[in-house]
Amino acid sequence: RMAISPGRDAAFSSQKSALSESPRTKKFPLTEEELFYMNCRAAYLTVFKSSLENIISKEQLYLALQHAGRNPSQKTINKYWTPQTA
Repeated sequence: RMAISPGRDAAFSSQKSALSESPRTKKFPLTEEELFYMNCRAAYLTVFKSSLENIISKEQLYLALQHAGRNPSQKTINKYWTPQTA
């Protein structure tokens, strides 16, 4: 599945609430991994209403990647979107 799983959303929500409850316990700036995740989630949400929605076509995958600041070639899209992709 290409979509972010509910477990990841739950982890993000609990992380977000931990940040808002006591911002002094979290060191800033955010780690590279946290920034990457936040940027990917934001890009996904520019294409879909919910991060629980699945990408169901090559076109949607391409659009989500473009919103994430990537410009994948058709060859790259074909590499990751095969007839077996669910």
